[in-house]
Amino acid sequence: MIEATFVETLAKVSFGELFIDFRNELMQSDTGIQMVITFIDLMADDVSVHGYMKLILEKGYKLPLTFINEQPAYAGGLDSVKILRAARKII
Repeated sequence: MIEATFVETLAKVSFGELFIDFRNELMQSDTGIQMVITFIDLMADDVSVHGYMKLILEKGYKLPLTFINEQPAYAGGLDSVKILRAARKII
């Protein structure tokens, strides 16, 4: 199973809507890849429990951040094609 984690702040309502659409697109894809998709709001969630994010967040990469299996994958956008391609490489 692949775990994809997205880090951003929901202060931008449009991003929250974008994430929901993105998650639905991934979940409805017929790739056969099982994914757990999680959204972490930097303004509301305790990111200290996600130690693997600390260094990437400190480096100031552009949000949103995408982690796949706790490894940094992408910064600055959500692209379902790229994320599915990366997930396929893992399995």
